[in-house]
Amino acid sequence: MQENRLTDRQGNRVTGLLKARQHDLDEYAPLTHSLVICVHDQMGLFVFNDAKDEWVLPGGQIEAGESPLDSARRGLFETAELTPSLLEFYGIMEWRLGEKQRRQYGALYTCTLTGSDAKAQTGEGARIKFWAPELKIGQISPLYAALTEYVLKGEYFSS
Repeated sequence: MQENRLTDRQGNRVTGLLKARQHDLDEYAPLTHSLVICVHDQMGLFVFNDAKDEWVLPGGQIEAGESPLDSARRGLFETAELTPSLLEFYGIMEWRLGEKQRRQYGALYTCTLTGSDAKAQTGEGARIKFWAPELKIGQISPLYAALTEYVLKGEYFSS
């Protein structure tokens, strides 16, 4: 994967998608956020973020007293109104953020969508869409696109 796909317009970088087990999360504490890649027909689900004016992965910050899994479930519901029965832990995302490139870790979960969940609200002008590398859906976060590509291939990386 090209290095520029791992850096966004603000200079933030994803430097790793690390294979780990959910019970190893304490090794990466404090985790700051959880993201979810929902897969349907080899495509990942993206939500439109008005503040960033781009397509991003569902998820969000881990709130006080909340587990990474609970954060992932909440973020998926708040951004895409989805409540899949099973979220699977995929790995740890390692980031370098801001001008000082401070290190930050997040948890990445996946789920498979079928039937009505996969078709909900994904038409023309929708706030959620399925994306694959060959599709154009508008401005998409290169970091989230790269993470989705790795997950769709079942791969991990560390730079």
